[in-house]
Amino acid sequence: MTCPRKPVPSSTRGVSPRRDVVGALVLVLLVFATGRGAFAEELDSASVINAYSTALNSHDAAAALDLFDQYGSATDLSGRHFEGHDGLLAFLQASGFDTPEARVSTQNVHVVANRAVWTYTCSCVEGPLEARVVTNHGKITVFAVNRPAGYARPLTSASGRSDVFPWLIGLGVLALGAAIVRHQRQSRLDRRARAQQGDGRLLAALLEAQSKRPRNRPA
Repeated sequence: MTCPRKPVPSSTRGVSPRRDVVGALVLVLLVFATGRGAFAEELDSASVINAYSTALNSHDAAAALDLFDQYGSATDLSGRHFEGHDGLLAFLQASGFDTPEARVSTQNVHVVANRAVWTYTCSCVEGPLEARVVTNHGKITVFAVNRPAGYARPLTSASGRSDVFPWLIGLGVLALGAAIVRHQRQSRLDRRARAQQGDGRLLAALLEAQSKRPRNRPA
């Protein structure tokens, strides 16, 4: 004789407790992966800057070019604008990629969403630099180089031209003026000496003439 089976409610038929646990784990992993993806996107600009710095220190212009998107542009310290493959390559070459001894060192990176302010130094340029970087999907769209706020320009610029040159010109003019004054003063002294010498000769001539004049003898 067989015992009758207890009917299983329709709401629980075909559902395994193990399957419920697996589904919950999958859901947790998906949420965690989504969170990690959003976090990685926040760090995207910093990662791009780090890749650019690495490319410059290894003088890999091709790797740096690959960091720009098809609409990417750059601006150098002089305010010149570069875009397109050839333009960006010229910008990179003038920014240290063509200088074997050029090295960059990061001082600070401030990231807000897809924008970043990178403060750094490069041995190819005197003084600190500041690059404002805008990225889109991990690619650079804007790379603008400038000086940090409050930067005091040194006496010698990055191009090697000495800004003290106008001061040297001024000192030369002053020295020339002093030489002219000394020459005029010496000329006056010489004229005075010659005048005194002439007066002395005239006096000597008068005395000599007087001595030669015949004297009246008494009778």
